[in-house]
Amino acid sequence: MDGQSAGRRARARAIGWLIAGGAAMVLIWVALPHPERASDGWVVALVVATWVLAALLLAGRLDRASRRVIAAVIGVAALLISATLLAIGDPASGFALFYVCLAPYAFATWRSRYAVALVVLIAVLYGAVLLALVADEPDAVVADAVAGRWIVVVCGTIALGLFARHLGMLRRASEDRFRRGFADSPVGMAIISADWRWLEVNDALCALLGRSRDELIGHTPAEVTHPEDIAVSRAVVDRGRSGTAQQEFVKRYVRPDGQVVWAEVDSIFVPGRRAEGWFYAHVQDITAQRAAQEAVARQARQQAAVAELG
Repeated sequence: MDGQSAGRRARARAIGWLIAGGAAMVLIWVALPHPERASDGWVVALVVATWVLAALLLAGRLDRASRRVIAAVIGVAALLISATLLAIGDPASGFALFYVCLAPYAFATWRSRYAVALVVLIAVLYGAVLLALVADEPDAVVADAVAGRWIVVVCGTIALGLFARHLGMLRRASEDRFRRGFADSPVGMAIISADWRWLEVNDALCALLGRSRDELIGHTPAEVTHPEDIAVSRAVVDRGRSGTAQQEFVKRYVRPDGQVVWAEVDSIFVPGRRAEGWFYAHVQDITAQRAAQEAVARQARQQAAVAELG
């Protein structure tokens, strides 16, 4: 799974847990003493519908969905919040804050027009809910509902959304710096999965191995490792997964033309959740240094042999 897919999956899970948690809070409210005007049957039905939507997100059914589909899911969530508020029947209900919780995702990951559309949708839906709930109330109550609660929710949605957008921009800038440093490094660099497969490689490593990026991503490094060094490399992977974070070792790679490349590898294992993780590796070509060392050693052996004969 690439970084973009992983990001979509993480965002879908976040929305799913948010929706599921909010529905659970509403169900707890139903179980506690509450105003009699609430339509408990409708509230429970809406909770179930919300959990169905959350289950789709948490099960990964929408991981590959387009941005428009996810936008539609957020819109459905806003409609479910509105229907729940109507079923509860209390204009002072704090569950209106669930509208605000939808903003961070939209502002952080969508284009501005989609985020603005969500704010408009929330403003219209919550305004309609408040007007429906206070239709028979005195003008003072109506004014308090509109001037107080509606403005707080809408402005809170905008404020939290803008804050999330700023954090998202900072994170993307940091990721862009890392990607540029990774891609443009003159030293071979790779990210390798815990089950020993290439997840990402840079151009320098591709040049060192004599292979394209597509020939490496998703494949195991064993395919390009010298047969005598495969066991050594596997041992490094096993030690990393067992708790040895940083390791340095020398190994040989084999290019498609059969040329052997000596490399010094600096490997760091980064643990992940659920026993997953990845290796971050620097791969330095030391073929020339190795050849020079062997030449010096060979010359020393020759000189020693001549000395013995002399």
